[in-house]
Order: sequence, then structure tokens, then C-alpha cells
Amino acid sequence: MQIRSSVRLVFLLICACYPQLSHAGWFGWGSDPDVKLVTECDRLATNPRDPLRMTEGIDFEKIVPGAALIACKEAVERNPNTGRFFYMLGRVLEFSGKRGEAFTHYKKASERGHAYSRVAIGYMLVDDHGRDGIEGALQQYEAAITEGIDRDLVND
Repeated sequence: MQIRSSVRLVFLLICACYPQLSHAGWFGWGSDPDVKLVTECDRLATNPRDPLRMTEGIDFEKIVPGAALIACKEAVERNPNTGRFFYMLGRVLEFSGKRGEAFTHYKKASERGHAYSRVAIGYMLVDDHGRDGIEGALQQYEAAITEGIDRDLVND
């Protein structure tokens, strides 16, 4: 009976301390506070085709740039090591017509392990450079597939 009470006590302590321990990186998720949480940025800017998404997503043409820009900039500031926030900020910037800034944020997302951002980089290379961008785009698509993105999501 005493062992059962001890196990129950340990369980309760873990539950009570879980948020602080996970933010401190004790469970291998890094130190970014929102890495496993759905944020306002997720709700306002997630790509519904992104297999790494945390929410259902919103179509590109339905992004509300003012609110999404604020939410995603805040998410990037709070979580500087989490690629998905850089990707979503890039998405909002691209929607807002700031393609250079969007490209920069997509690159930062890919550098932080967000594989689907490579698809966006590839599309932008072709859109902005035509034939001259095809080789770089193919490299990005191949890298996305190597990093686990389904080939159908890259080819669409």
C-alpha cells in the first residue's frame, strides 16, 4: 500500500511540474516554451497541407495579415529555435507581398528542421527566377522528401 501511495505522489508531482520541466527542456523538446502548444500563430497561419501542423490550418488566401503577423512575430520571439513559427511567419509575409522577408523566414525555418518550409522555398525559387530557379527548387524538394515530407505534397 505504501508503494502505491509513493507512486501516486510521484505521478502528482510530475503532473504539477510538467509545464515547468518541459519548458526547461527536461523532456528533450528544447527550451522554446510553445514548441508543443497550439498558439495564436498556429490558428491564424498554419498551412493545411503542412504535415507538421498543430491545427487544421487556413488556406493561403484566407490569411488575415494584421493579426497573423503580430501573432507569428511574437511566436518567433518566444520560440527562436522552433522552425514552424518561422515557416508560418514566412507564409504571412509572403501573403503580405513581402517575398524577400518571407524567403528569409522560410530559410530560417528549414535551418531549424522544418522540412515543409523547403517546399515553399522551392516554389519561390521557381516563381521568382523561372528556369534559373529550377535547379535550386529541385534540390529543396529532394531535401524535403529526404527529411520526411511525402512526395505527393511536394509535387502538388
